[in-house]
Amino acid sequence: MSTYSHLLRFHALVCATAILANLLLFSCQKPPASSAPNTSGSNAPSPARKEEATYHFNPFNFTYLTAKGRLIFSNNGRDVNTNADLRMKKDSAIWISLRPGLGIEAARIFITPDSVRILDKLNNDFLGFTFDSLSKRLDIPVDFQVLQNTLLGNLPYQLETATPIAEGEQFILRKQHANVDVVGYVGKQTARLEKLALKDRNAPNSLNASYGNFTNVEGMLFPFVCNADLSFEPPGGNRTNLTFRFTHSKVELSKEPLTFPFSRGSSTTTDK
Repeated sequence: MSTYSHLLRFHALVCATAILANLLLFSCQKPPASSAPNTSGSNAPSPARKEEATYHFNPFNFTYLTAKGRLIFSNNGRDVNTNADLRMKKDSAIWISLRPGLGIEAARIFITPDSVRILDKLNNDFLGFTFDSLSKRLDIPVDFQVLQNTLLGNLPYQLETATPIAEGEQFILRKQHANVDVVGYVGKQTARLEKLALKDRNAPNSLNASYGNFTNVEGMLFPFVCNADLSFEPPGGNRTNLTFRFTHSKVELSKEPLTFPFSRGSSTTTDK
């Protein structure tokens, strides 16, 4: 297996387990200094005046979603730059196709509430994990809902139950989930998650994500730019520092069912 293929395969696993987001989910440019939404759509929400701002969060709701973008991830100076296609069915499936160059698909990821499956198409190899095994491997609590919410810029780890504290142009939400301190920053103008910070109390593991370039998608604001820095040290493993940069170029919602092709040998997984 080539060094590039090994690196791509490793990052495919991290993409599927870190958050986005997007883990899934993270862009090659920094979010704009201003987090004001792009209100070019006719149904874009109107920002509240600063003096009238009260806490409100607008989740991104959908049934089926497709997206295209550019993903760059870095591991200690080693970079992988790839196009990424994303398909999602709410609460059921996340499908990602990675094409680093010349339109050749290098890896395919299929995530369900039960498992994460990765197909290394360059080496005709397959990896499969349950969320329990992934959480133990990374020493970070990870499940389907966490990945889905992080990719969409929705509130993970039950942050919606936290008491909001106004600070500047954002509301801060704090929550402890198991051994992880979770802090979310919701914009007063966007009513969307603009920053997310996770810190493990018992290990040197942390995640810092930011969301920007909020753009109207069918009356809801979607973060077209996501950045994430992940640092973790699995039990018995070496410390790893990863940086993700994901810029969406297209996001669409669909009322029609999508397919999620994932072939391993003679088997294919689809959603109908």
